[in-house]
Amino acid sequence: MIIKKQKSASLCLLAAFILIASLPVSASASASSAGATASSYASVLGASAQAPPSSSQASTNEAAQIRMTWEETNGSLEVTIWGDKLEDVYAYELNLELDSSRLQLISSDMPERGFSLQPQIEGNNIKLVYTKTGNVSGESGSQKLAVLTFVRTRGGDAAIVFDNAALVDSKLERLDLTTDVTTILPASAGSLPLTDISGHWAESVIYEAVRQGWATGYEDGTFRPDRMVTRAELAVLLTRAFDLNLDLDASVNEPDTKQEKASGSDTVDDSDSYTTGDAKTRASAVFTDEADIPSWAKPHVAAAQAAGWLSGYEDGSFRASRAVSRAELSVVIARVLDMPMNSEPSSSPRFEDEDQIPAWASPAIAALAQSNIIRGRGGNRFSPLETATRAEVCALLATVMNTQTLSISEQ
Repeated sequence: MIIKKQKSASLCLLAAFILIASLPVSASASASSAGATASSYASVLGASAQAPPSSSQASTNEAAQIRMTWEETNGSLEVTIWGDKLEDVYAYELNLELDSSRLQLISSDMPERGFSLQPQIEGNNIKLVYTKTGNVSGESGSQKLAVLTFVRTRGGDAAIVFDNAALVDSKLERLDLTTDVTTILPASAGSLPLTDISGHWAESVIYEAVRQGWATGYEDGTFRPDRMVTRAELAVLLTRAFDLNLDLDASVNEPDTKQEKASGSDTVDDSDSYTTGDAKTRASAVFTDEADIPSWAKPHVAAAQAAGWLSGYEDGSFRASRAVSRAELSVVIARVLDMPMNSEPSSSPRFEDEDQIPAWASPAIAALAQSNIIRGRGGNRFSPLETATRAEVCALLATVMNTQTLSISEQ
């Protein structure tokens, strides 16, 4: 639905046509064959600043509308942008906004008869420019304006918003359209191949977590299910899985699935007690090593802390890059579920290595084990000081999410 229209003869799009004269390519060449660059695109936009003012003549395309359709093809997602009720459209500029953390543009197709520049991508914004060539009439009626092909880089629903379009007719008159057209690509659409989880005990859980978008793989197509989880990464997983509100003013980048980290030891030294104070105290804490928390993790850490799920250590530190032990993970999950915990030790040990469970984690582990939410490893050992793996965290969070759903449905 069009909600705003502006008349203008500023002809910024026509500048793309003027640029053709200086490029050694045929009129039917595409931006990729012409090798158009971002700098040449900038010169196109700069040329528009010198355009003449608007005339009083009525503009065409007053009734024009924009819509989007999509389909899945071999795991990729093709989004088609259509123009309806067009009148003599000779050139156009299209501006879209998308979730670049979930979608990556791999190709764009514009009409063959004409000239188009390579898509200009800045953050979540995509700009497309096309013009016909020669002394010909523009297109009218319903026309396919562009086809964009995306691949998924992360699961979950992904929105593509069509912000605005500028349409220029063959008389070089321009009309600006501001729209509210939004297309949602559901989490079930598009494939996220993972190359290293086939046959893994948590295969189905991992696939579902990735499909829902709260867990992600790595750029090389792996998930690395047996890799350790840091405290910063756990904060991201928690906030995504339970959809906590983040501070939108904070700078959020993707977690370090684009980088390698040292795997560290399989055992965590818990000689420094993990703080288990009340939620109000935990949420109001300011960490002494806040500067060491990665920028991509800060809003997630803040949200998990405010919820009373994550806290620091007795020395006031958070230790973002430290591996999460199974004991620490148990305390966090018990907080998420707000489980009542008995401070008295169990009379009958549940695990063979119960004597290795830190006192501060014992009530949480006992409560989770009694509710069949958490299990030990081989030989009925809980391994409280060993690091939690990505697969274990995904499986545990999926269990917690299912537990909460069952609890709600039973009320």
